[in-house]
Amino acid sequence: MTPGRTDLLEFSIDTGSSPPTKQRPYRVSKAEGDVMEAELQQYLSLGHIRPSTSPWASPVLMIRKPDCGIRFCIDYRRLNAITVKDCYPMPLIDAILDVLGNAKLFSTMDMTSGYWNVQMAKNSVEKTAFTYKYGLYEWLVMPFGLCNAVPAFESLMENVLVDLKWRTCLVYLDDCVVFSHDFPTHLIRLKQVLERFRMAGFKLKMKKCKWGRDQVAFLGHIVTPSGILPNPEKVKAVINVKRPHDLHTVRAFLGLTSYFRRYIPGYAGISAPIERLKQLKGAAFVWSDDWEPAFLQLKRRLIEPPILIYPDFSKRFKLYVDSSKLAVGACLMQTVGGRDRVVAYASKLLVGSEKNWIRKVDGTSEIECWGIVWATRKFRCYLDRQEFDLYTDHKALTWVFNENNRTNLLHDSDPDEVDHVLTNDLNPGDDGQVQVREPSLLMRDLMNEADLDDGNSVQVRESGTLVDGNSGMIPAPGLLEVREHQSVVDLPDSVPLSEHGALRHPAAPSVRVSEEVVEPLVSSPVDEFGLDMLRFVEEQKRTPP
Repeated sequence: MTPGRTDLLEFSIDTGSSPPTKQRPYRVSKAEGDVMEAELQQYLSLGHIRPSTSPWASPVLMIRKPDCGIRFCIDYRRLNAITVKDCYPMPLIDAILDVLGNAKLFSTMDMTSGYWNVQMAKNSVEKTAFTYKYGLYEWLVMPFGLCNAVPAFESLMENVLVDLKWRTCLVYLDDCVVFSHDFPTHLIRLKQVLERFRMAGFKLKMKKCKWGRDQVAFLGHIVTPSGILPNPEKVKAVINVKRPHDLHTVRAFLGLTSYFRRYIPGYAGISAPIERLKQLKGAAFVWSDDWEPAFLQLKRRLIEPPILIYPDFSKRFKLYVDSSKLAVGACLMQTVGGRDRVVAYASKLLVGSEKNWIRKVDGTSEIECWGIVWATRKFRCYLDRQEFDLYTDHKALTWVFNENNRTNLLHDSDPDEVDHVLTNDLNPGDDGQVQVREPSLLMRDLMNEADLDDGNSVQVRESGTLVDGNSGMIPAPGLLEVREHQSVVDLPDSVPLSEHGALRHPAAPSVRVSEEVVEPLVSSPVDEFGLDMLRFVEEQKRTPP
């Protein structure tokens, strides 16, 4: 599908007074050359590139995909190094997800070739020139790989949706989600957003758009009315990672798991052995049995993550904090339906001078005290000027945190970060573990017993593929769970893994239905346009004229 074209932005590259950069083309294999030639012919036919006589030249770089495919890229590193950087801020993903708290319906939209909707400024076209063995070409639309492309495109999207963002929709680059509490409102909001896209000249990739759903994938998470959880497809990538064999793969693995650390209690403590590997500089890298338990435990924690609820600022927060000689951990919770539910987990590894507290006479108290200060800072966006309950397993701190008994450590901290209205309570537990009184809401809590009664049973194939009655086949090797809120495979406490650390699938896993009472999330049939007309009619009947 041909991308749209907007006249709201022309992308320019400011290199100041720097002279042109140029590099010779990289040598490629025959297979890479065939892909390169096919890509170039496609770009020429779409009018995205043209032959060039530019003094600038960046080489084409062919990247191998995980599925053994080949991706066409351009190495703009030298050009980016002399480009004046655009400092337009990117929205925080956690802040985006928190906005979806009262929503019941979601629609996601994906733009067709988002960057290619933006034209290059005439004075910057020559700077995009790239070279390969058949010649020199330059871009007429904004290409991938330029350092300012991301902030420029985010700025464009936010200007298009300037008065709708945060209230009607959320946008992160070319991903947009429209949310609402009821269906009539949802139709109105969809019309507003689609009208803005039409006026801007954007086109949507209909195969990737989801309309009027009660669950959607957005920014690596599954968004539901009850809360958020990791996208199974993203978690699958973590589960199937092989053991690191050098510092680069160590950093890659920690980067993948860190993205989901808000779902993993005690993440810093679990990952501490692997984190220490990053300090090996120049030493030979040899994988040790000391790191294996941490590697496997991080994977197992992501197999069945808790569903994190959305924060409700009309309710009181509960903050559970605990510290150990390795790390501090915190759990922010709220009471929903008479049970404590997790809003987010947080943890931090002790480094540098922080470790010296362990050797002091009163070191345990200082670590526990500092852990509370750190936790209130970490969750400041939720706790600032809010009344909340603080739970600790260190009895001395129930005295320290009285108003007249604050330690120097607390007084040395920023008053805005610790001057909260709180009550403290002793919650005994093992050192280094955040103790919560109620289990968190898990993915199984979204299940409906009625779904199984209707024949929507789940089958697990030997390959790990899940099959259910409505959704069809869900390819999920290495991740035994269902994303359509119907049922979930019951995994044993110790999940067997292969020699590379990937999951082995149990021979006969059992499927069980949660006994907890949760508001049903039943998908309704939709028409060919993706709109649920049955629900719309029912909403109209309940809506006063």
